[in-house]
Amino acid sequence: MVPYEAAEARFTPLYADNPNSPQISVLWGNPQTGPSAALFRFPLNYGGRFHSHSAAYHLSLMEGTMKHWDEGQLEADVPIQTAGAY
Repeated sequence: MVPYEAAEARFTPLYADNPNSPQISVLWGNPQTGPSAALFRFPLNYGGRFHSHSAAYHLSLMEGTMKHWDEGQLEADVPIQTAGAY
């Protein structure tokens, strides 16, 4: 375990050409090239975009609500996740 103070997180826009995009704070590694860990902040009511991951990932929702569904699922069929969801 490596203690980490959330106040130390340095967030930058996930998409450099869009300052209003979600923000990322990399904790370790490089998300572009391999294993890593990061914190994300999403704008209120961010609709996201359908995407995929090249490897398994872990997500812990710290604040707010969200939905996550896989290709072939309908958004209406998945539950809303709340703070504390993993």
